[in-house]
Amino acid sequence: MKRSSDIWRTWGQRFRNARKEKSLSLRACAQKMELTEGALRHWENGNRNINLEDFFKLCEIAEVDPCQILFGAPMLSPELRESLNELGEVSKKLFLADPLSNPNYGNMMLKLKKAQKQ
Repeated sequence: MKRSSDIWRTWGQRFRNARKEKSLSLRACAQKMELTEGALRHWENGNRNINLEDFFKLCEIAEVDPCQILFGAPMLSPELRESLNELGEVSKKLFLADPLSNPNYGNMMLKLKKAQKQ
């Protein structure tokens, strides 16, 4: 099972790749976020966690689907959307903040993998 720090690093790498695909520099993205380049770089490298509000703002700035960053898939499949809806709003926030602490993490990943194969 992946450690929480590995997941944050994966998410940061996915975001960096998506940002670069859009030709959005680290500097431009940080300025739009009103962050330092260093703060954004730390998140992209997995050295720091990002809060949910900033995460969604970054995805909006980079014009990238948050699901692409979180799950490696560009959009939610119907199965995954249903699974997330089952978690409820509070659980969604907990899952996004620290997925390994969520008891449904394993089931969510199995459903995601199954949905991606279809």
